[in-house]
Amino acid sequence: MDRFTELRDVLGKSASAHDYLKRYAIEGRLRPGRRLIPSDLEKHFGISATPIRDALVRLAAEGFLTWESSRGFFSKPFSLEEQCDLNHILIIAIPACWDRSGGSSPTTVLEAAIAFQDRFATSAEADSEAQAQTWNDAVEHLFAVAADATHNDVLREVSHNATERTRFVRLLDLERPETRRLVADQIAAGVRAQNAFEGCAVANEAFASLRARLPTFVAQANAHAFRSSFP
Repeated sequence: MDRFTELRDVLGKSASAHDYLKRYAIEGRLRPGRRLIPSDLEKHFGISATPIRDALVRLAAEGFLTWESSRGFFSKPFSLEEQCDLNHILIIAIPACWDRSGGSSPTTVLEAAIAFQDRFATSAEADSEAQAQTWNDAVEHLFAVAADATHNDVLREVSHNATERTRFVRLLDLERPETRRLVADQIAAGVRAQNAFEGCAVANEAFASLRARLPTFVAQANAHAFRSSFP
């Protein structure tokens, strides 16, 4: 089974060119720095040129691709900056949550954080890709709840795109048990935060430790993507 057949089975026959290309980008299946030619993509996916071009425009706007005047669309490498951008977005979301909730911790965010802490704080899970995916799903749920609690559609969309763009690197990080223990401790500290100022301090501390780990995993993600045969 080739990669496209596998992807089509996952996404379904009705999936769009945008869905296919986005999944390729998220999973590190796009070789970085390669020009994406609509006619080539049309043949590869069996999708007509117009939706292919629409997908490229949309993916560039969402940050999954780059666009250069007179040259077209290009696949992009994973970057440290994108990983940091997500954390800056979340730091913005924390005081916004408190502001929207009248100065007290938003119930939905608190409940999600407590649920995460209860599930993972004492976990001694094995080092595996499956466990990394389980943890990542829970972390992404926390991100989404925090963004939703701001009631800000722009912040919610930006957070969603940033979360997806950084997923592959995050999974590599979460494969390590020591990282999972650290994340659980940081979530627990966030649950104990009493106000927006304290919450931001916890988030900044978590961000500092993450930034120290990221270069290794960004490099690993790009090495994986460069081995891809597409495009």
